[in-house]
Amino acid sequence: MRKKIVVLAREAYFQNGDDAAARFDDCGTSSQNAFAKAASEWVKSRDRMKDNKIRTTKYTILSFLPKNLFEQFHRLANIYFLILIGINFVPQANSIAKEVSMFPLIIVLTMQAVKDIIEDYGRHKSDKRINNSQSLRYSR
Repeated sequence: MRKKIVVLAREAYFQNGDDAAARFDDCGTSSQNAFAKAASEWVKSRDRMKDNKIRTTKYTILSFLPKNLFEQFHRLANIYFLILIGINFVPQANSIAKEVSMFPLIIVLTMQAVKDIIEDYGRHKSDKRINNSQSLRYSR
């Protein structure tokens, strides 16, 4: 009987939200009071439970630029081009225009960032599909 009440409480919660237990508090019968109590207990325990969603994306909207630049400058070629740009700002070693020396690095960083955005968006779509899929649950 208790398991059935808890299952009904969960169903009512998913249909009506957090006010599901409050809607049954004023009922006079013992089964409805048990239902209200089970629903409120389940809502409290739900708040303590960990979320079971997976997240394989590397970036969020706020963390994309810093994380991506950090990863980009772990590549030796990007550091090499950055050093060349720095040397170009020294007046004695200035070989070409400063702006022209930045183009190769900017183009490479931009292309890599676009590739990373596309890959991360694909991961996000895959995560969303998996998290929203139905699954079987083992219960004793």
